[in-house]
Amino acid sequence: MFASLIIHNIRNRGNQGGIDAFQKSRFAVWLTTILGFGITLFSIILAVMPSKDIVNNELFLLKVIGGTFILMAIGLAFYYIKRKW
Repeated sequence: MFASLIIHNIRNRGNQGGIDAFQKSRFAVWLTTILGFGITLFSIILAVMPSKDIVNNELFLLKVIGGTFILMAIGLAFYYIKRKW
């Protein structure tokens, strides 16, 4: 999502479209993108870290990572089924 902001801004230079606030400054685009990606990555890392109340850390990580892969697999299955139609 954040990479698409950079690509969109590069492709639409010269008042051909794009986001008005970012047309003049590439620095603002890169700063927004890096901050957004960094905050999202930090949030994911915090979500995966178990709290002190969790007794079995391995089971917690298995549930979090396993659940993530299962939900991604379901989404990819829907994508490929729809794509074949």
